[in-house]
Amino acid sequence: MSSASIPPLVLAGITVYVGFHNLFIYFRRPSQREHLTFAVSCLAMGLYDGFAAGLYSATSVAQGILWQRLQMVSISLVSLSFPLFILDYFADLKPRTRRIALWLIPFFLYFFLSAVLSLVDRTGHVWRPDRPLVKTVHLPTGGMVTYFEAAPGIVASLQSLVGLGLFVFLLGYVGRIYLAGHRDQARPMLLALLLFFVGAMNDTAVSSGLYRSVYLMEYAYMGIVSLMTASLTGKVVRTAAVEEELRRSRERFRGLVEATSDWIWEIDAAGRYTYASPKVEELLGYRPEEVIERAPFELTFPEEEEHFRDVLQGTLRARQPFDRMEHVARHRDGRRVILETSGVPILDPSGQFLGYRGISRDITQRKEAERDLEQRQAQLQALRQVGLELTAELDLTRLLESIAARAVELLGASGGGLYLYRPDLDVLEWSIGVGEGLPPVGTLLRRGEGLSGTVWAEGRPLAVEDYARWERRAPVHNGLPNVSTASAPIRWGEEFLGVLNVVAQPGRTFTSGDVELLSLFASQAAVALHNVQTYRAAHRRAERLAVVNHVARAVGAVLQLDELLEIVYRETTSIFPADSFFIALYDPEHEELEFRLLVDEGERHPPERGPVGVGLTSLVVKRKEPLLIRNLAEEKDRLPAPLLWGTMRLPLSWLGVPMRIGERLVGVICVQSYAPGAYDEEDEQLLGTIADQVAVAVERARLYEAIAESETKHRLLLESIRSPVVALTRELTVLYCNEAYARLMDCSPAELEGRHLLEFAPSFARTRSYAAYLRVLESGQSESVESELGRAILRAWIYPTPWGILAIAEDITERRRLEELLRQTQKMEAIGALAGGIAHDFNNLLTGILGYASVLQQEVAPDSPLYRDLGAIVDSATRAADLTQQLLTVARSSPHTERKPLDLNAVVREVISLLGRALEPTIAIRVRLAADLCTVLGDAGQLHQTLLNLCLNARDAMPNGGELTIETANLELSEEEARCLPDLRPGRYALVSVTDTGMGMDASVRERIFEPFFTTKEHGRGLGLAMAYGIVRAHEGTIHVYSEPGQGSTFKVYLPAQGAFPIPAAQRPLEFPQGRETILVVDDEESVRAVLRRMLERAGYTVLDAPDGRAAIELYQQREPPIDLVILDLTMPGLGGQETLWCLREINPDVRVIVSSGYSEGGRAGEIQSLRIHGFLQKPYHLAAVLRKVREVLDMPKEPRATTG
Repeated sequence: MSSASIPPLVLAGITVYVGFHNLFIYFRRPSQREHLTFAVSCLAMGLYDGFAAGLYSATSVAQGILWQRLQMVSISLVSLSFPLFILDYFADLKPRTRRIALWLIPFFLYFFLSAVLSLVDRTGHVWRPDRPLVKTVHLPTGGMVTYFEAAPGIVASLQSLVGLGLFVFLLGYVGRIYLAGHRDQARPMLLALLLFFVGAMNDTAVSSGLYRSVYLMEYAYMGIVSLMTASLTGKVVRTAAVEEELRRSRERFRGLVEATSDWIWEIDAAGRYTYASPKVEELLGYRPEEVIERAPFELTFPEEEEHFRDVLQGTLRARQPFDRMEHVARHRDGRRVILETSGVPILDPSGQFLGYRGISRDITQRKEAERDLEQRQAQLQALRQVGLELTAELDLTRLLESIAARAVELLGASGGGLYLYRPDLDVLEWSIGVGEGLPPVGTLLRRGEGLSGTVWAEGRPLAVEDYARWERRAPVHNGLPNVSTASAPIRWGEEFLGVLNVVAQPGRTFTSGDVELLSLFASQAAVALHNVQTYRAAHRRAERLAVVNHVARAVGAVLQLDELLEIVYRETTSIFPADSFFIALYDPEHEELEFRLLVDEGERHPPERGPVGVGLTSLVVKRKEPLLIRNLAEEKDRLPAPLLWGTMRLPLSWLGVPMRIGERLVGVICVQSYAPGAYDEEDEQLLGTIADQVAVAVERARLYEAIAESETKHRLLLESIRSPVVALTRELTVLYCNEAYARLMDCSPAELEGRHLLEFAPSFARTRSYAAYLRVLESGQSESVESELGRAILRAWIYPTPWGILAIAEDITERRRLEELLRQTQKMEAIGALAGGIAHDFNNLLTGILGYASVLQQEVAPDSPLYRDLGAIVDSATRAADLTQQLLTVARSSPHTERKPLDLNAVVREVISLLGRALEPTIAIRVRLAADLCTVLGDAGQLHQTLLNLCLNARDAMPNGGELTIETANLELSEEEARCLPDLRPGRYALVSVTDTGMGMDASVRERIFEPFFTTKEHGRGLGLAMAYGIVRAHEGTIHVYSEPGQGSTFKVYLPAQGAFPIPAAQRPLEFPQGRETILVVDDEESVRAVLRRMLERAGYTVLDAPDGRAAIELYQQREPPIDLVILDLTMPGLGGQETLWCLREINPDVRVIVSSGYSEGGRAGEIQSLRIHGFLQKPYHLAAVLRKVREVLDMPKEPRATTG
């Protein structure tokens, strides 16, 4: 060992000892964490000193590098622990240590990484073995030492710079504390940092070779340890002195706390007790240790716990002192203890909130004394107030409520009320109750029954502590809760008025003072009750007189019988205690009583009729005198059985008086009560006075009712007539009109009555009806006249009357419209029938032409001139067939050939594409198509032709150019709208409008526009619009025209809407199918049979023909093998096509038949569908169509037939 190693070893020992000493101090005082971090720092410094001693003894570079590595690790440990020691050293000053620690993290990370690298690095980044150093230094004690080490690498060099940065940071931190005034604590730390800086700078210079000297860091560490040990020792001494003083202060405080009569407590920031003085056991019955860790609200009653918790949380959030806060605590034995509490917040030196410290005082007795005083004052005030209220209150109900409420309030009871004396029954009746634990209103007690009955019998106040167990409890009170009760009699002089009662819940008993107070209160109540009874008697007499006067005025002004009886009921029951009431009218003719008004317990019942000799009312009718029954239960033996109705209860009090005019009986008025003793002689006299006045009014009302009934019948008769009816004076002022007439004039009957006829209908003066009115008034003879009023056509019958005239009109507008529509339809049908017959015959002629030409065309070579000539014949015949098709369409014989769902927009687009070539450039086309247009069910070709005809007609109406507009839209017609559009039913329609700006039409042209052969054009045929009309009508739609001369025209086509857009079918190519079957052709035209034979034989078929039905049947029966198909003309002389078909089916039910006709399939759709045929051929024939249809029918599968057996 080198002599230079001895001093570092000595320093290492001292430093390690100091470290372990501080570690021992920390174990004794864990709260003083600065001793722990200082102990770690000392141990790290001791390690450094020991590693320095090893370095000085190094005899090789390898040994030197090893000790250098260990020194670097120890320096990193010092750099990690010493800053933490500084933070703990100043922790009691709270200088934002958390934020400072965050700033230290980068330094700590670096020193930790450098320590790890120092141990594991073999690359020369920490120490460079390739640059060995042999150092010889002179010791301060004399002599010389030589040792080996390596030159520092980049990490070791950088550590010096980082250490310098850490030094500057810590110096700034300690300097701020020094400048903040904590100089005694900061001064040793500043000196220690300066020693650290000097040692570090010296060692860095020596290590870098700036000069030769020993390392001084171990000596600097010794100085740091010495300074900090002295500082910590002083701090420990000061802390011990402070703790001793604190201990003495606590002893004094504890003595004061335990000596005081109040409870001293502390709670933490969470609201839990951390200290409770022994006084808590005297106040609440809990030992101090039982209170610790409990919250204040846990020591109260459950119903107040939530409120107390909210108050406590609010106080903890506020962190403000509070003074004399009153709250209720629960004693251990369940008693309520009222505490008055004051408290102040507890803060640590840095201002951190730690909780509350306070004092609680028991003020239960004081509060009870205050409450007793307040109660006594309230009682006196209540007595004084009751006296004022009793003298001022004249309403019995409100007075009773006030007495009961004031009594409960006065005595602090939970409920109370009054029993009033009923002299008619000699019982007490419970009349009013306030609060809980009380009998129901209407409960009756007899003298000596229950507490109130006993008070009545003994005439003195009484109190019972537990009424439920009292042996004299009334049976009617069974089931009432266990209560304490006090009762006092209410007397006015010698007159007993009732009993005043109060009740309280168990635990509250009424003292003698309470009973005395209740008795005083009852005396005040007696005065009030007597005053009210006196006032009510006087008021009742005044009310009765007022009712008599009011009835007298009312019956003189009212003519309606039911209204009169209603007034009598309302006024009578306002002064009589009537549970039931009725008025019976006497019918002497039938000896019956009509009970016109029946009311039982507020519920009205329908009128009844009954014989006179039944019930108590029979006695009033027989004697014509009043009948008074005070208690029917006691008098029923001498009276007839009463009639029960309504609730079917037996009335105990009954008063009935007759209504008379002289000696003639009009009826009976009766009031009834389910309680006995409700009426007396005074009531009998008063009701008799009312009855005498009502009798005259009833007779007058009966007469008025008969007149009104007669008038109502006549008025209802007139109102039930749907035709307009009006009654006019001779000056033509409206006396009466019914609803139908008022609607015609667009007014209400009330608006017309009393007004002159020409005042609301000035144009009426120009009508034929007005002239007829004047003639009837002059001649006195009735007349009938037809005239127009606006758009309506009316036929009026006018009759003379004593006051003027009576007119009854009938609206015949619809009849005239239907008559006109019928004439138009008949005309169209006649013309159509003519056109259809011509077209049918013409089709038969064209059948031979078109058939032979199409057959010959197939037999001639396409390049032959004859082929073109035959083609011209086919084209001409086809055009002729189209013309006949138009004629059939006009005749409505061909509504459609094949109906499918169609997109009208697509049809419109096709028509527009054709119009581009047909219209002059001066005509502009405007198209507006609805995107969501509904589909229609129809024939695309026919609808295409219809729209094309309408557009061409519009073109011809605009010779000088103009604008053609085509629109589509969806339309929903209501019933009212459909009535305005003839031939249409309510529902959904697709609408196509064609509008031009041409010459327009007048009314005469509009009326004939759809007639066949009617035209206004020079070279027109008159079929285009007629055909369009026929097609649309065949599609169950209609066309409406709107036109005025010079204003252009609009054609609106309405077609029934279907649903979604159709999917177009692929076009089938032209084909000429062949066959080998046998076919029978039946037609009365030889040319038709010949052309069909030619067509079918050319296709390979065997053809037979017959000129009529009988020949066809014979041929069909005789033919072997059987005939495969029959082509049958539907229209033949003799045995017609339909009869022939029936006969063929009798021979062979499975016969296959194609019907042929000059009429189209659609034109005879109903007839053809009834035949249930397999196919249809339209004349004239085209070769391809005939062969395709024949093949189609022959290839049909056989239909299964039902079998029996």
